[in-house]
Amino acid sequence: MLAHPYEVLIALSGLIACAALLAVEVGVPVSISPTMQALPSTVAWLVGLSGVLGNTLIILGVFDDGEDLMRGWMLERVGLIGAITSWGTYSLSVATVHPGSVISYGLTLCIALAHTVRLAATLREEASTRRAIRTHGAQ
Repeated sequence: MLAHPYEVLIALSGLIACAALLAVEVGVPVSISPTMQALPSTVAWLVGLSGVLGNTLIILGVFDDGEDLMRGWMLERVGLIGAITSWGTYSLSVATVHPGSVISYGLTLCIALAHTVRLAATLREEASTRRAIRTHGAQ
């Protein structure tokens, strides 16, 4: 948590938002933003499901304390792809449905981009770690 506070907090907020969106889709009377309510049902399901799965996997990956570091990165990466899909789809949809809601789609696009940067970072970290293991193991 201390190493990735923003990632964990963004994933937690994404998880809550996507769970609320799915709850509304199944008829639970939960209050969500007008831009979320305006999403077509198929888009809401895509955003909600990819967001719940992705953000859950990000949190599990960050908190994975097993012996295999690669497993934690794999969980986090799959989660990041899900979260990027969720935030990106939401951002594009809001920009289409409510083009004047610049803050709503601009902020969520920035979150999708931040997750994309983190995804690239985990790929570089893994490559660097694998090189160090090969180098160290060869000696």
